[in-house]
Parts: sequence; structure tokens; C-alpha cells
Amino acid sequence: MAVLARTSSDANTGSAAKLAGEVAKADPWAMINKIKDANTDSTNVSGANNEVGVLAIGTASSDAGARSSADLAAAVALKAMTKGGQFNANTDAEVVKGATVSAVNKVLGILDLIIRKTVLKKLEEVGDKVKEIQYSETAGEATQGGIT
Repeated sequence: MAVLARTSSDANTGSAAKLAGEVAKADPWAMINKIKDANTDSTNVSGANNEVGVLAIGTASSDAGARSSADLAAAVALKAMTKGGQFNANTDAEVVKGATVSAVNKVLGILDLIIRKTVLKKLEEVGDKVKEIQYSETAGEATQGGIT
């Protein structure tokens, strides 16, 4: 995708709109899986079958494409969140910014959900252990309900 290219001469007309469309189609859970399983390579990127890690840090040419919408959207999110991540769009900078924000928000939304579920699960475990301790104290036992 030309918008992932490092030089503005590689960014062609209409690529920003295509990027926005692909980001909109991408499934957030698929994006997370693509990021989790990404292999990074900082080589020159060309061809239409690239995965997220290569697209995010490789040097993309104007013919660089992604395996799937999820690969492209995840690469956009990763590139946007890195310090040196840059995008190029000759005429559609606002469209690229919008697509970038959308991709990042999709990833952060799923990460938020994963963190919340993990915290709730751990709080339930702590609550169960506290109940065991309270039960032991009210029963007059010296032990802590089997906690070692």
C-alpha cells in the first residue's frame, strides 16, 4: 500500500481511500492475532502478500500490499504507535490520519477488553481466597482454609 511508503513520491492518488476502506473492514480480533504472531523484517517490501511485521517496519514500495485487511490495519496501527512511524499521502493526509486513528482505536479497544477480563478473573480468584480465609477464622481454625 503506497501510504505505507517512506517517500511521498511512492504514495499515489487514491491509496489513502483504499487504506481507510481496508482498515474499516478489518476485524479487531484478527488484528490482535496478526500483531501477536508478527515476524519483523526491515527489508524492502514489495508484492501483494506481506504480513503485518514486514509492512510495519519494512521500507514499503508503491506496490507493497498486505495478505489481508487485518495485516494492513494492524501494520497501520503498529506504525502509528512507533516513534519513527511515518505515512505518506500526497493529497489525502486527513484520510490517512483518520484511518490511522481508527486502526489504533481498534487495537486499543481489544487490548482494553483483554486487560479488563484478565483483571476481573484475577479479582475473582483473590475474592475466593479471601472467602476461604474468612471462613477459617469464623470456624475457629488456626489454618487459612488450605492456603499454603
